[in-house]
Amino acid sequence: MLYLVMEYCDRGDMCGYIKRMSSSMDIPEFRVWKFFVQMLVALNYIHKKNIIHGDLKPQNILLSGKDYDVKLADFGISQVLSEN
Repeated sequence: MLYLVMEYCDRGDMCGYIKRMSSSMDIPEFRVWKFFVQMLVALNYIHKKNIIHGDLKPQNILLSGKDYDVKLADFGISQVLSEN
């Protein structure tokens, strides 16, 4: 048997968050900056490991916790670059 264990992200994904917040058009600026910086940190980390995500979109950006921490998901079509 094969099991896949993943962290539960209780805030859903970025797409759902945008849809929920679009009715009021009230996404706080500090939260937008936090999302942006956390995504840059995540992408910088995987790029230093020579990994390209390949499918970056709101549905693959998961949110968790009271602070809406960003988690990058779905590395299904990611590529590992050669060191040369």
